[in-house]
Amino acid sequence: MRAAGSVVAGAMVAVGLALLPAAASADGFITPFIGVNFGGAAGASLNTSLNDASKIDYGVAVRYMSHGVVGVEEEFSDSPNLYGSGTGYSSSSLLTLMTNVVLGIPVGGQQGSGVRPYGVAGVGLVRQRLTAEPGFASVTGENAAWDLGFGVMGFFGRYVGLQGDIRYFRNFNGNSTSSGISLAEGTFNTARASIGIAFRY
Repeated sequence: MRAAGSVVAGAMVAVGLALLPAAASADGFITPFIGVNFGGAAGASLNTSLNDASKIDYGVAVRYMSHGVVGVEEEFSDSPNLYGSGTGYSSSSLLTLMTNVVLGIPVGGQQGSGVRPYGVAGVGLVRQRLTAEPGFASVTGENAAWDLGFGVMGFFGRYVGLQGDIRYFRNFNGNSTSSGISLAEGTFNTARASIGIAFRY
C-alpha cells in the first residue's frame, strides 16, 4: 500500500511539474504602436516662423519577459514634425531610443487570453532635430534621458493582443545651441500615451 501511495504521489507531482512551464515560461513581444505626445515640449513654440506642428508619435517595442514577471525592453519612437516647419526649416522630429526594465504580472496565464499590467523604467537617448532648408543651419539636440511609465496588455488568444500605456521622458542634462532656435534649453521633458498591437512569440 505504501508503494502504491508513493506511485500515486509521484504521478501527481509529475503532472503538476508538467503544468508549470505553461504558467512560468519566458515569452517575447513585438509591439508596433501609435501615440500622442502631450505636456512639456509637445506643442511648445520654438519660433514664430514654425507652424503645422504634430503631436503624433509612431514606434515599435521589442520585449522579453523571463518567467512572465521580469523583463527587458528596447523601444524606438519617432515624432515627425513635433515642432512643425516654417521659414528656413523643412521639417522637425523627436526620436527616442530607450532600454527599459519591465515588471508585469500575467493574469490568466501566458499561453492564452488574459491581461498583463506592467510598469517600465529605463535610460536611453532623446534626439530632437530641426532640418534646415538650403542657406540655413539645422539644429540638433541630443541627450541621455530616462523614462518611466505603466500600461496593460490584453490578449485574445495565444499570439495577438492590444497594448496601451503612458510614459514620461526627461533628459539628464539641459542642452542649448548657438542657433537662433534652441532645443531643450534647460531640461527637456514630454509624455506620451500610446496604443499598439502586441504580437507574442
